[in-house]
Amino acid sequence: SLLADEQVTNAPIVVLGNKIDLPGAVSEQELRYVLGISTATTGKGNVPRSDVSGRPMEL
Repeated sequence: SLLADEQVTNAPIVVLGNKIDLPGAVSEQELRYVLGISTATTGKGNVPRSDVSGRPMEL
């Protein structure tokens, strides 16, 4: 996976979930699940940065 690639360990990666507020769109929670980051995101009170051993992520 891209997040596990050592060549981009220190590079920021942006994933935009645009228009998730529209009817029929994938929700923020579904997007986290599909990307496999539901337990590793910081921000919005999800996981404190100190509890994330790898790259900090926010959606």
